[in-house]
Amino acid sequence: MEASRAVFKAQPVEKKEKGCLKEHHRSAIKVIRRMQYFVAKKKFQQARKPYDVRDVIEQYSQGHLNLMVRIKELQRRLDQSIGKPSLFISVSEKNKDRGNNTVGARLNRVEDKVVQIDQKLNLITDLLHRLLSSQQGNQNSTKASPRNDVDSSLPPSSALPTYEQLTVARALQDDGS
Repeated sequence: MEASRAVFKAQPVEKKEKGCLKEHHRSAIKVIRRMQYFVAKKKFQQARKPYDVRDVIEQYSQGHLNLMVRIKELQRRLDQSIGKPSLFISVSEKNKDRGNNTVGARLNRVEDKVVQIDQKLNLITDLLHRLLSSQQGNQNSTKASPRNDVDSSLPPSSALPTYEQLTVARALQDDGS
């Protein structure tokens, strides 16, 4: 406060000059400066004041709530991209692996299912190749047969037969036995 008064006292006051402040202007400036000083002093004391325990607990609980919301959103996105654990686990596996629902365990189960599906697909393609080769063997032995027009619709050995061709082939096998 002394410094702000010193600034105004250091300037020579001559009432004859046009740029000189009048007394009521100087007093208004002093009042404004004092108000600014008291506001800054109050803010400084507020900043130095120790925290209230209730405020700290409230801020902590709000931060904890925000963290839990983020974790739930992350879990939802993970379930959406990988799938819920209940979709991939049979009832016996659920009882056996109650606590083993980590992301790694879920990925292992998905990989096991993919391997099982791959094995089944290999078995189906082997069966289809055998069926195709037996059909071609039957086609060679029955060239003089009147059903030759149906057998000519079978694809070459490198292609797999369609569903219609398989059903016709099964009907022909049933007629032959």
